[in-house]
Amino acid sequence: MITNNSFKPSRYMIILFISLISMFFLIIFSLYDINLEHKGAELNEMGKNVVLRIESLAECLSDEQSIFKKKLSDKEVEKFIVTHLNKIYANSHSFDKTGEIVLVRFFDNNIELLLQNRFKSSNYDLQLANNKLFAESVMKALNGEPGVIIAKDYRGEKVLAAYRPFSGLNLGLMVKIDIKEIREPYIIAGIFAVILSLFIVFIGSLIYTKIKNPSMELLKRKENKYRGIFESATDMFFLLSNKHKIIDVNKSARKKYHFSEDQMLGKDFKELIFQKYHRQFTQTLITTFKGLEAKILSRHITSAGETFPVEVHITPILLEEDEALLVSVRDISKRVDNQKKNVKLEAQLSQSEKLASIGQLAAGVAHEINNPMGYINSNLNTMNKYIWKLNKFFSELEINSKERAEEIEEMMTDFGDAIAESLEGADRVKKIVADLKSFARTDNKFEFVNINEGIASTLNIVHNQLKYHCEVQEDLQDIPEVFCIRGKINQVIMNLLVNAGQSIKANGLIVIKTWSENEKVFISIKDNGIGIPKDKINQIYDPFYTSKEVGVGTGLGLSVVYDIIKKHEGTIDVISEVGVGTEFIITLPYRKDEEEEDDEDFTLNSQSNYL
Repeated sequence: MITNNSFKPSRYMIILFISLISMFFLIIFSLYDINLEHKGAELNEMGKNVVLRIESLAECLSDEQSIFKKKLSDKEVEKFIVTHLNKIYANSHSFDKTGEIVLVRFFDNNIELLLQNRFKSSNYDLQLANNKLFAESVMKALNGEPGVIIAKDYRGEKVLAAYRPFSGLNLGLMVKIDIKEIREPYIIAGIFAVILSLFIVFIGSLIYTKIKNPSMELLKRKENKYRGIFESATDMFFLLSNKHKIIDVNKSARKKYHFSEDQMLGKDFKELIFQKYHRQFTQTLITTFKGLEAKILSRHITSAGETFPVEVHITPILLEEDEALLVSVRDISKRVDNQKKNVKLEAQLSQSEKLASIGQLAAGVAHEINNPMGYINSNLNTMNKYIWKLNKFFSELEINSKERAEEIEEMMTDFGDAIAESLEGADRVKKIVADLKSFARTDNKFEFVNINEGIASTLNIVHNQLKYHCEVQEDLQDIPEVFCIRGKINQVIMNLLVNAGQSIKANGLIVIKTWSENEKVFISIKDNGIGIPKDKINQIYDPFYTSKEVGVGTGLGLSVVYDIIKKHEGTIDVISEVGVGTEFIITLPYRKDEEEEDDEDFTLNSQSNYL
């Protein structure tokens, strides 16, 4: 695994070396400029002194009271001065290693060197015809300008030269020194600076190695340790770049997705996600790159095209100062299978509870059916007799008599009443059977349901259980339809009504009420039965808990009620007092976000919308 903020000594040593060299050379260049300026001033002062001496000598020679007892011409003065100066400066006109004093003049468009120079054996009248090396400094001197310049001399060497003119003489003076000589100590200093910088870097590296090496070893051991954990983890781990490219992946992931390490490195992580969930992953990245962790349920796909449900944890990290993601993927196929089994078991228990309730109601339903069927049968027999009599009456000739006519009219009236009563009984049987079929439905389709209609249907089913010992009062207000599973809500109402009836011994009252407010529908079922003790209130929703006698109920009724209401994103509250009665209040939202889902998805989607 790649560690964050890794230190690279070689890079930092190079930076240190460049910094030291830059500092040293800045100092050397600054000192060189200062020395060059100082040397130019020194050469200028030296030239000034030489010019003053020559001008003083020339002034004496041109005086009539000179040693020659006569006034010399300018040419004679010049020749005498040059000869005299050659003797004077034979050993002193040079200084330092390359320093030199040069006296020049123009002669027939040529430049003549009038002093014995340091670097040539010629003496007087050394001419440099059409020489341009001296041109700039000599021309300025001969034109009466003093100054300091860096230029080339008669040898072609670059020199620092101070030039000055002579007053009253056709002469120029140049005092110069080679630039090489001035630079030499600074070049040596530069070489020394390089050596010193290398030495400092070397010593720094040794100190760093001595101090940091144990820490690096410890860091390396930790890296190996965490690498081992990363590689051997049963969960699948991925390290992603900020472009969600796979930087690293562990063995479990390679095995699960059926890819080699080379095939996975550099791959876009979205290629491992089932296409339906690409948008979900992209939206999640917006959250994670804000520094927040994320957990999502999704479905991934292997190289063979097999898909499986996963739980994904995404954690943002810094990887060498760049944003990256540590992704943990867990296969939750077994969990989903267990959820499906639990859903199936719950459906079986729910259906068992239905069947148990229907079994308890079977005798009453049979009685309810037998009563209308009894008078239907009786009426049909009566109609049969009337038909026989009608046939007999119509066969007699005296049918037009008043007495017979009245009798026929009476029979026909009874015949009509019998038929109407028979039809009413048949309709009642049909309704009871329809309500039973609706209650026993096993499909779990969400739809918009009129709760009041469901209550009326359920009351029709449980009527026989309640009518002998209690009265049912209805207060059903105009409420909006609720998006729910019709059969399950009917089952909730039936279970609560049956429980209320069983809690009443005689002359009881059950009040069922509905109303709506704040985008919610409320159902209240209140009885004046025996009530529930306070220490038992918290147990009433536990599976298989019952306070009834053996053989009465399964103990699943209220547990099923609680689960159904919870899965409809509703609530159920109970208010009870021993000897006074119990009231259950159910709260349901108008509708859910899901449009349609089956019973298996119903449980799974309570935890995730992605599986």
